[in-house]
Amino acid sequence: MKKINAGIIGIGHIGGAHIEAIKRLGYPNIAAVVVRNEAKAKEICENFGIPKYFTHYQEMLADSSIEVIHNCTPNKAHFQINKDVILSGKHILSEKPLTINSSESQELVKLTQKYKVLNAVNFVYRHYDTECVLKMAEQCGAVVTVEEHSIIGGLGSAVAEVLAGHSGAKFVRVGIQDKFGKSGKPGDLFAVYGLTAENIVAQSKSLIK
Repeated sequence: MKKINAGIIGIGHIGGAHIEAIKRLGYPNIAAVVVRNEAKAKEICENFGIPKYFTHYQEMLADSSIEVIHNCTPNKAHFQINKDVILSGKHILSEKPLTINSSESQELVKLTQKYKVLNAVNFVYRHYDTECVLKMAEQCGAVVTVEEHSIIGGLGSAVAEVLAGHSGAKFVRVGIQDKFGKSGKPGDLFAVYGLTAENIVAQSKSLIK
């Protein structure tokens, strides 16, 4: 099987998880990473056997040997980097969220169709501590999860699976309920979906009455 050359932009906690996952798969090859601090970049390459590094992602996009990019940068940087990756003709696997609003996401979808590249979003919970969740549930007697997306299939669902049959703790999920979404400015949407500090506090207090 032909090896797929992958590049990773951003090597924090999540970027490190991507390195480990790619190495376990076997068929992709980590061809390069992007780390702004050159000393840190060299250290990462030495530790993981990665052949090269860049200090700016545009340098990676100019490398014709790299076929797919893993975007592991902070949320606010996702749209521009994902867009530049698509425009360079490379496939993109972005950490969630793809962008921070629906109009930007729609723009990226159209670009992937135009440039005939694949665009995927990584969304999976595999790194949370099950024992810690159960321990805190036992100590506190209540658990509140807060997430800025659907409560279905997200953090709340993952915690619910852990608690089910193992804990009698009270539990509430704060997030977008199972209904059609709306578009708008982040601050307005947080209010619509109850993701304000005031509502989170209120939901938490409701469990400890």
